[in-house]
Amino acid sequence: MKKKRKSISICSLIVVSLLVYGSSLTYQEEQIVAEEMTEETQEEIKYQIKLKALEEVLIEGGKKALYGTDGVARDYEKAYEIFSKAESLGSMEAYYYLGLMYDEGYYVEENNEQAYIWYRKSADAGYATALNKIGMLYYKGEGVEQSDAQAMAYFEKSVTQGNTSAMNNIGMMYHSGAGVEQSYETALEWFMKAAQEGNASAMYNVASYYYYGFAVEKDVDLALEWAKKALAAGYTAAQDLISVCE
Repeated sequence: MKKKRKSISICSLIVVSLLVYGSSLTYQEEQIVAEEMTEETQEEIKYQIKLKALEEVLIEGGKKALYGTDGVARDYEKAYEIFSKAESLGSMEAYYYLGLMYDEGYYVEENNEQAYIWYRKSADAGYATALNKIGMLYYKGEGVEQSDAQAMAYFEKSVTQGNTSAMNNIGMMYHSGAGVEQSYETALEWFMKAAQEGNASAMYNVASYYYYGFAVEKDVDLALEWAKKALAAGYTAAQDLISVCE
């Protein structure tokens, strides 16, 4: 009969965090490592690092199958299988991608309730993109009761972790006045913040604001500049605005 692996020690968690995530040790953590580092603990650390490496390989393989990148044919069934294996390792990214597959109906039947469950599991583990997706479910009322307040709360949580899509979504809420006082000025601030961080949708929104003169004086040249940036960043719909501006 196979022996059950003991739960990971505090010492192992500290060292794995240092080696895998590049974090630094506090003085207190250094003392714990010095006191608890044994041969058994070293083996435990090696095991945890191998698990993390396996998780990363699975996630990358799943994304390639999901999006059909790096010469890999798009295969939703394969992607689902791979993310399910990564999920068994406790991967917060795997939770997110399983949520995405239920959200979009990739291989599995579209199910917003299941999407919410997986997104929530990923968000609880600290994945910023999942927080943003939960915000969108509340905004649209898909899988959960519609709530602008909840949508904004999740977008704001995601923004604290640097998620640019959430920044753009907050901008959209101020643009339309969804759950907040409508303000083109505040919307533009959020669009600009996300755009400067490289978000293509936000770049397009900034371009639109300059083209239509929302919160700023109409400026076709700046609209064209931002529309071209959006297109270069992968927002193909920006081509229409570019055509109008040129």
